[in-house]
Amino acid sequence: MNMRRTPNSALELAREAMTPLLTEWIAKPEVQALYILSSSADCPSNPTCFDEESDFDVAVVLDIPLQAAEWRPHLADTCEVIADRIPDWVPRFLFHVPVPWGSMEVNVHQLIYQYECDPRTNWPGEKCDTYLHKAQVLHDRSGSFQQLIHHKAHAARTQLDLERERLANRITWDVREMSLRQARRLGPEAGHYLLNLAVDEVIDCIYAAAGQFIPNRKWKLSQLVSRDFITADQSEILHEAIRCYPASQSDLERRVEALEKFCASVDGFVIGGPEAQQLRSHYQRRLQLRGSRCADPDGAAW
Repeated sequence: MNMRRTPNSALELAREAMTPLLTEWIAKPEVQALYILSSSADCPSNPTCFDEESDFDVAVVLDIPLQAAEWRPHLADTCEVIADRIPDWVPRFLFHVPVPWGSMEVNVHQLIYQYECDPRTNWPGEKCDTYLHKAQVLHDRSGSFQQLIHHKAHAARTQLDLERERLANRITWDVREMSLRQARRLGPEAGHYLLNLAVDEVIDCIYAAAGQFIPNRKWKLSQLVSRDFITADQSEILHEAIRCYPASQSDLERRVEALEKFCASVDGFVIGGPEAQQLRSHYQRRLQLRGSRCADPDGAAW
């Protein structure tokens, strides 16, 4: 009988399989930094866990001269401009290596240090979360990339409050009003679909309200409990809201009530009543060119 290996032993075997490649890449003169990411990383703050279903994530950061005028909003477009400077040894993003349980997918996240340093290159929250909490340093010349990680994360944190406000506003619409409205228009399946989006918004809002970057979607549900953002009892209520029979209108209404119950259990969450109207009005001022000094249809000031 083929017994599954424990997560720790699986990671050890995966790292053994990757060691020749990692050692080879570290020795390349163009490599500014080399990091192991996500569940493959061995670091104390990593809430993910490697197993035989995991792929192996590596970040290769290259030191390639880049002029300011060669920067483009998308890295792929920049790479076209400087294609003759990118080393021939740089691998595909995705390939496979043999491991004792079969074949393991390897993902090589390829970055150009000078491109990432440019102030026009913004890091999304998920990228910040990965490099802050799910990254193991194998090589980092002078610690420069580690410094850049913290600089980019500091800049991205300034957007967290704005994202929290956006999500809090959406929740007042999507948990009940929009989900049931679309069900009346297009049938229960459309309502369930919108409610699924509302569940995602609620989860994201919990992270943003806690001042945390929203993690990769594979892990953010399970980490709500493991990182103590919600209790086990709250998790049970949330799972009731997630459970779904898409063709059933009555099940949609059950899910709406379950998600409302969950939101009511989370400190600071507003989903209905005068407080929701106040929250909506506050958010809508951000969408108005004159803020709170807009005219109403009769020409009076609000």
